[in-house]
Amino acid sequence: SGAHLNPAVTLAICGRGKISLHDAILYMVTQVFSGLLAAFTYQAVHDGTTFRLGPGDGFGWKGVAAAEIAFTFVLCLVVLCVATTERNPGPQFTGLIIGMCVTVGGLAIGKISGGSLNPAVSLGIATSRKVVGGGTFSPGLTYSALEFFAGLAASIVFRILYPKEYATDAYMDKSSPA
Repeated sequence: SGAHLNPAVTLAICGRGKISLHDAILYMVTQVFSGLLAAFTYQAVHDGTTFRLGPGDGFGWKGVAAAEIAFTFVLCLVVLCVATTERNPGPQFTGLIIGMCVTVGGLAIGKISGGSLNPAVSLGIATSRKVVGGGTFSPGLTYSALEFFAGLAASIVFRILYPKEYATDAYMDKSSPA
């Protein structure tokens, strides 16, 4: 699967031209379904407890937007830079580098927005909250839109920063005959 766990990252990789839109959609549907299963499993294990998406104490939606966009953007750009380039700068550290982005992002913005960084997580939490906890679904859509925007922005910035990656036909499937 290429370790596709996050729809925003999958969108960035698709925007980068490393997977087809068809495959990206299939991955994203699977990721969101998995996020829903995870959220309802959490709720079941914790006796019906859910938690809300939204600004942390002392923060507003502008803070949530800035935090989720900034750190999802960083995560997506780092994935593009270390996992999709012709010359990976540290192949033995790729997983660690990406994992540290998630860790640092979660720690840096956890009190602001909860540090979701992942539309599958955001939609899963919002859905379980709506179904079980009586909350609203709209925060999941808001978070997801911010995170997808960040993924798309990362793919655009990657194209600007790495023009040599596009010197050849980046969209050509290497497994198909030329």
